[in-house]
Amino acid sequence: MKKIVMLLLSISLLGCAGLSKPGSVSNQNTSTKPLETKNFDIQNIKISSPHYIYSPEIRTTATVDLLNTEENNPKVAVSSNKDNKQEKPKQDSVNLSKVYKPDFDTSFLFQDNKKLNLHYNTLDNITETFNVPVTINDRVKKYIERFTTTSRNTMQRWINNSFKYLFYVKDLFQSYGLPTDLSYLPLAESGFDPVVRSRAGAVGMWQFMESTGRLYGLKINYWVDERKDFEKSTDAAARHLKDLYEKFNDWSLALAAYNAGAGRIQKAIDKFNTEDYFELSSYKHLTEETKDYVPKYTALMIIHKNLMEYGFDYPDIQPIVYEKVKLDYPVNLYILSKLTGIELNNIMELNPSLRRWITPPSDTFELKIPVGYKDKVLAVLNSYSPEELLQVRIFTPAKKTRVVDIAKKFKTSPDRIMAMNGFKKPIVRAGFPVIIPSENGNVVIDTKKLENMTAISDKPEIETISYKVKKGDTFAKIANRYKTTAKAIQSHNRITKLKVGMDIEIPIKNSSKTASKSNIKQKTAKNTPTKQKFITYKVQKGDTIYKLASKYDTNPDLIIKLNNIKSLKQGQKIKIPKS
Repeated sequence: MKKIVMLLLSISLLGCAGLSKPGSVSNQNTSTKPLETKNFDIQNIKISSPHYIYSPEIRTTATVDLLNTEENNPKVAVSSNKDNKQEKPKQDSVNLSKVYKPDFDTSFLFQDNKKLNLHYNTLDNITETFNVPVTINDRVKKYIERFTTTSRNTMQRWINNSFKYLFYVKDLFQSYGLPTDLSYLPLAESGFDPVVRSRAGAVGMWQFMESTGRLYGLKINYWVDERKDFEKSTDAAARHLKDLYEKFNDWSLALAAYNAGAGRIQKAIDKFNTEDYFELSSYKHLTEETKDYVPKYTALMIIHKNLMEYGFDYPDIQPIVYEKVKLDYPVNLYILSKLTGIELNNIMELNPSLRRWITPPSDTFELKIPVGYKDKVLAVLNSYSPEELLQVRIFTPAKKTRVVDIAKKFKTSPDRIMAMNGFKKPIVRAGFPVIIPSENGNVVIDTKKLENMTAISDKPEIETISYKVKKGDTFAKIANRYKTTAKAIQSHNRITKLKVGMDIEIPIKNSSKTASKSNIKQKTAKNTPTKQKFITYKVQKGDTIYKLASKYDTNPDLIIKLNNIKSLKQGQKIKIPKS
């Protein structure tokens, strides 16, 4: 027994002599290779929408090791970049040489390479890197270490996801007057995944619970879950964060409330009589998740804003771009895919809020489509009837009904109804929509219409004339002079007001680049519909160009050209040619 005790004691003493505590910083001088960084060519990113291009700022200041601190008396080890080579950060240290840029003179820091009694607990007053308060503590260091070592692959995947949406989020937050650094919050929420669902039932990039989502106007029903719509959920998140900040007047508390709920945070403030998030985190009232929430967000933001410093790859991923088409009636996306050549997977990826492959029948829906397909989609909508674009029926039972009874009613099989709707039980509750397959179950596409549709969608090349605005000019006067429309000039130049001396471009439809003004006039006259009698019509709910063309026995393309429109709005007055 004595031998065993002596053996264990020897092993223990050997371990104490040779090993450091986890997370400690070694004082031994070891030579390491310089930190490898990857060059990032910002010119390689092609963005066809007005989003931010993310480029990290390179900081040339002292190397600050925030992990080399003492709990009771925080100190910072500072070394000169002039005398020492930049060292690769160890797993238990954080190199912030290019992260923080103090707004005071740092030359005195290099004297004798001494540890200085600088209080680096709160950094928002001494850095230009962040526009939200940043506090470094042990919890932040823990997450920086985790996501740069053991969870490095996860972090890289989140970085890849973020490059699709981050620029859009920054733009929107800036428009709301919010700090743009809040746009990194989805890293902590979802890893920028617009369709992820938590065990608690939170959904989407911003992880809205159903009650909070509805509170901020997000639709959640049989057809859509707008918590998965990255546009609408980001707008809801911006309003939610703004409300929380107005309530607590502190971003740490606002973020904690985003995670735990405003009620729980307010109760903690009232109970412990403090509005300091970090002091509240020392009590048991908050869950460990909420105590870790702000530090986790802070760590992820620091890493993402300094990818090269932490050795992460810049993904070769462009920001997500798209066009929109407004649908006033349900459309079978499988049929739309076949008619337009857009992959169904691409449509669903751009519209993750859709819970079915049919757009909502009761509401208008803005369908996102890949850039360059809008004209083709509009041509399809104008060439095919709503029935041809749906080819299924939607039945809503007034009372609880068996699937077998619905199948008998519509002369189809229960199995097909079950499969098409993804039902697990053969009972449908009252008011629940049921998609009924067509009688033969096949989708029928009229190829002749498809050929005609191509001609409708083809547009002549748009030429422009440069023009300097003069005193007394209006959009209408200029448009009349050059045989175009005021709306076309506004749209092409993205302006709503004219100023004297302003240079604008006047769009002219012309296939020849060397066309003279007289040729332009002749071409415009050719494209203009011949004068004929027409009626003035006020657009009603549910109207489409195709429906009106069928009703008044005219060509849809003629309605489009006569009114210079691509879609209809309820209450709009249009001209319809008499047959």
